[in-house]
Amino acid sequence: MITAKRQATPTKKTTALDARSQIADEMASAIRHKAEKTTHRCVMQVTTCLRCGGVMDPSPPWICKFCGTPHAGAATDEFGRPRIQFTDDGVLGFLRSRVAGVENTSLHPAIPPKKLAGVRKSHPYLPPHETILAVYDATVFGSASDGYYVTARRIGFKNQLESANFLEWAHVDPSNVYADEKNLFIGQAKIEALYPDDSEAGEIWAETIEILAYSARPPGAAPVAFNAPESGPSPMQQAAGSAISGPGWEGSSSRWPAQPGRYRNDSTEQLQAPPYQVDTGCSHVDVSPNGGMIAAAGDETIVLYHPNGSPYLQMRAPDSILSMRFSPDGNFLLVGCTNSCACLFDVRTGALRGQTPAMGDYCDEVLWLGQGPRFAMGSQRGEVWIVDGLSMQPAVRVLVQDPEHESLGGMAVLPDGSALFVSVGNRIGAFDTSTGRLHWRFDEALENPSRLAVSPRGDVLVAVGHDGIAMFDARTGQPGARCPMPGVTTVTWPDKQGGMFSRVKPEDMSNYSWSARPRFSPLGDMVACQDLAGNLLFIEVATFGVHATPRVTGRAWIEDLAWFPDGNHLVLGSSDNTLAMWRVRPAQGLLHIRAIPG
Repeated sequence: MITAKRQATPTKKTTALDARSQIADEMASAIRHKAEKTTHRCVMQVTTCLRCGGVMDPSPPWICKFCGTPHAGAATDEFGRPRIQFTDDGVLGFLRSRVAGVENTSLHPAIPPKKLAGVRKSHPYLPPHETILAVYDATVFGSASDGYYVTARRIGFKNQLESANFLEWAHVDPSNVYADEKNLFIGQAKIEALYPDDSEAGEIWAETIEILAYSARPPGAAPVAFNAPESGPSPMQQAAGSAISGPGWEGSSSRWPAQPGRYRNDSTEQLQAPPYQVDTGCSHVDVSPNGGMIAAAGDETIVLYHPNGSPYLQMRAPDSILSMRFSPDGNFLLVGCTNSCACLFDVRTGALRGQTPAMGDYCDEVLWLGQGPRFAMGSQRGEVWIVDGLSMQPAVRVLVQDPEHESLGGMAVLPDGSALFVSVGNRIGAFDTSTGRLHWRFDEALENPSRLAVSPRGDVLVAVGHDGIAMFDARTGQPGARCPMPGVTTVTWPDKQGGMFSRVKPEDMSNYSWSARPRFSPLGDMVACQDLAGNLLFIEVATFGVHATPRVTGRAWIEDLAWFPDGNHLVLGSSDNTLAMWRVRPAQGLLHIRAIPG
């Protein structure tokens, strides 16, 4: 919540602030006057949506055509809080009205070249075309290599002897921005600003960042908190047969215009010794919506970690875990288990808060629908339910167990939760989550069941499986690019190490393969997944370029992965019981720990 500045007694410092404020008001007035005279030729400088990453038109109205996010709404909301236009001119005008004259602060176009060079050198990920609008220099000699900067898209920061980092404005929580005498805090990030003594610079900057973060959030974008059952599994609150039943796969279907060839090359990589020997691997990972918590799971055990790798809480599921997702508000963890149920845990206490009725087979997938309390769950036999998270009872039965005994590949959901994508056998379908009605169906998408992911703006669906990679228009089912899965399909190694004079026999060799779990980056520009040999793989959405990464410690035998909200960090869970965190640009391992104790 934005709070009014405290009233100060008239002092010399207050007088100086008033003078700066008067100068800033005059500058802002001049900028507004100039803008009024040139409205007919005003051009938006930021051409991608802050929420979904979609390309936007370069002229008004600045509303994303993919997700509907307004980027130039009313000047204030119903509470009188300003909403800033996320253009270079809009953000710069606001910064001039707020931080002009604040200690150690420089504003475009008067930022000294030495400081600009220092920021660019310390933040190599910053796109060269992105204009630096403000710089706060936390160095002694004025190089600006430490401190923070502001653009119309992000705030970047760096502490002494630490790596640079950034947050997109859409991913900054406005309720978790504050400053003390020397530091600025943005969520979990602590920025060593070294504010001068008796200065209000920290307070002014914190309030400025808070308003920018608030403005980047479209109306209704905040997660909807809900109250789970108080304790233990929920009793039946409605009859088992009262849920809506959808028509299933009934409807017209599409196929490839030309049947694709067989993509699998059935190649094998042979290792001379087992690469790891553990009883329990890290089979599932997820990151909370604000990036402040990591969940790692193996067998029935769940461990919650802080981003620095320190453990926070350990929980135990009723049975082996097959899927795991944080709730939209980050307070609960939804888990699908081999007991055919979905279980809801409170991440603050570790208590089991609810459990669904059992499906006909293992609960293989769970997904939250949008920002509300509903979620989808699917069984290995292709049964799919939409469940009310308040009662933990099914509300819509989208699919029954597949009559042809085909298995579930994966599921994905639109960001607003209105449509659910399901892969069963070689079919992919899009279903209305309110009624279970089939929107579209595509047969023979890939030869076998595939894992799915949908872009943040809801326009691209990617399917990844043993038979290849394929993209579709999520709105219509129209097929797009497709290609084979790179690399080998199987890795083989002996069950035990042979002696010095003994040879490993073929019957002692075991074959292993990993199932890809694609995840779209928060910006929607790439998909990360693992290939069939458990190595990290990136897929560029715009060019459909597929880039494999080499096998290294902490980036091998990958079972599951998840993005952090900043779009530049990944957490990986591996078969060798490794939990690792990696920076994507530039590639660097930041964390490598044992995931599941025991």
